[in-house]
Amino acid sequence: MSPTLASDAHHLALDLHAFVRSLDPARYREERASTLRQHLTLLVERVRGLAEAAGASMLSSLQASLEEVSRILVSAVPQGAGRAEWVALGRRLTPAYEALAASLADYQLHCP
Repeated sequence: MSPTLASDAHHLALDLHAFVRSLDPARYREERASTLRQHLTLLVERVRGLAEAAGASMLSSLQASLEEVSRILVSAVPQGAGRAEWVALGRRLTPAYEALAASLADYQLHCP
């Protein structure tokens, strides 16, 4: 994978980490649901774009991690602003984020 794609993947992972943290029950605020929904839409676009741009140059573990993140982001979009739906999304995303971070470690890119 090119250094540019590796950097893009790393920045995406850091952004995803921040998104998951914002869904923590202690941090979640219903008035931010609209902003979170917009952020989620941008994350989906970035994940898909990165996966398409990388193609065969990406390790299969990283490709699988991106596909899982994308699947969760698309299938689990909360319909309302309620805390339970958004916190559940965060719980579903956490293992996918951790797998993505582990995959990036293969490229010597470290994520929290």
